[in-house]
Amino acid sequence: MSGVTITPVSGSGFSAPVTLCYYCGTRPGTPGVTVSFSTNPVSAGSSVATVKVGGGVVPGSYTLPIGGTAAGSGMVYGTLALTVNAGSSAPSFTIGPIPSITVPTLNNAYSKITINPTNGFNSAVSISTVNWPAGFYSDFYASSPTIPYPATYDAPFSIGIGPTVSPGQYSLTVSGSGGGVTASATISVTVIPSVPTTTGAIQGATITVPRGGTGSVLIPISATNGITSPLTLTTSGWLPGIAATFTTANPTPPALDQNANVTVATSVPAGVYSYLTLQGTGNPSVALGYLAMRVAEYAATVSPAST
Repeated sequence: MSGVTITPVSGSGFSAPVTLCYYCGTRPGTPGVTVSFSTNPVSAGSSVATVKVGGGVVPGSYTLPIGGTAAGSGMVYGTLALTVNAGSSAPSFTIGPIPSITVPTLNNAYSKITINPTNGFNSAVSISTVNWPAGFYSDFYASSPTIPYPATYDAPFSIGIGPTVSPGQYSLTVSGSGGGVTASATISVTVIPSVPTTTGAIQGATITVPRGGTGSVLIPISATNGITSPLTLTTSGWLPGIAATFTTANPTPPALDQNANVTVATSVPAGVYSYLTLQGTGNPSVALGYLAMRVAEYAATVSPAST
């Protein structure tokens, strides 16, 4: 940041507000450099100029023309000196912070990774885990997103907890790599015990659904230990935009198998989601399982030919 000072000519009686500008009039500025002003227009006094340098600007010294106009006066120019250092404008990105989450064993939970681009970074970033302990699983819903500089990008993901993970607090590292840059951040995960009594099992199922579409899949559910009470079927930790309804919300043994009607919003990125938790709870029973789903790009449609 730097200061731009407006000084009236002595004895002129000038007091009109001055509108400041950069890259204006007959004196063009430097491509890739932008200037904004804290106060604009400004009366006699000063305004703070904030200079931003894009990733394509070559290191070196530059003279930036700053123009000013006021009622009854033509364009008046001053200059602002800028030095761009080597390496200071290299495109880059940072990750984080990542919100902490609490997950029961045999469940999953949703969080997000915030990628912050700087200096014009707009490459694809490959997201991965780094030395996670056994029993932890991840689903990155967009594993290699292209970052739309200058906006930040929130990459949603879920963490699944297997039965071998002990309750406690864990610090897990997530890494991003792209455009010659690597960055990492940690997420705090608190694992708590799940409901201890298991008297049913939801078998694994797979389905493919297009973005903005729907699909149906049979969910096999088995009863053990003489379970007779109804199960209330729910989803747990699913990414916003993915939802399911069931043929019967409260099936009673022995007819437990259910059709799940799955809907996927257009906002959900295409990809494979391996650990979408399905849960059935009764009194005092619990049944757990996972749905593996591939979200495809939009389904093709063919319009009838006009006659």
